[in-house]
Amino acid sequence: MATNKDKRINLAENIAAVTAVFHENSTRYEKFYHMYQDDLGGFPGIWHLCGVAGLAFAKAEGQLRPDWDGEWVGAVDSYVDSIYREGPNLSDEKFLELAKQAIRQRE
Repeated sequence: MATNKDKRINLAENIAAVTAVFHENSTRYEKFYHMYQDDLGGFPGIWHLCGVAGLAFAKAEGQLRPDWDGEWVGAVDSYVDSIYREGPNLSDEKFLELAKQAIRQRE
């Protein structure tokens, strides 16, 4: 069973990974930012979006595969792609659904 420290580290890793993938393609990122900057409340909104998305991914991992050893990087890539497709105005439930789909695709 994971300790609280393990859970915090996992959460931090997921937020960092989502943030990195979200920002790795500057053209895609800039297009997304300019399209949704009013909805996001500007630049800080992107960081908030990445934090919420990382939290949902960590939660999905815990629900589906607490000891998951799947293709984690590929799942994060797929998850971020789905957020780009869906846009930023997602409910917590939708973030969780997208995360679960990405994980299941990489098991």
